Amino acid sequence: ATLEGPTPAEIRGAKEALTLTITSPLAASGFVIQRQVYAASNGVAGVFTVTMLNSQSEKLSNIVSLVEQGLSYFQG
Repeated sequence: ATLEGPTPAEIRGAKEALTLTITSPLAASGFVIQRQVYAASNGVAGVFTVTMLNSQSEKLSNIVSLVEQGLSYFQG
């Protein structure tokens, strides 16, 4: 597996956030890509995870980006 990150991120409502991408080879062929967004505030952490095949990543990358831009950290 290969790792990208962690890199700082901006999540509405979070005091701290970062992203991490893990790419793991499949036995048959291709890769599984797991994108994780971590957020923390006031001693509580949360994570948002998207998992897809590399064959899906081109079609889904814009959608995943839009979803991540809309994330907010709410502690109610």
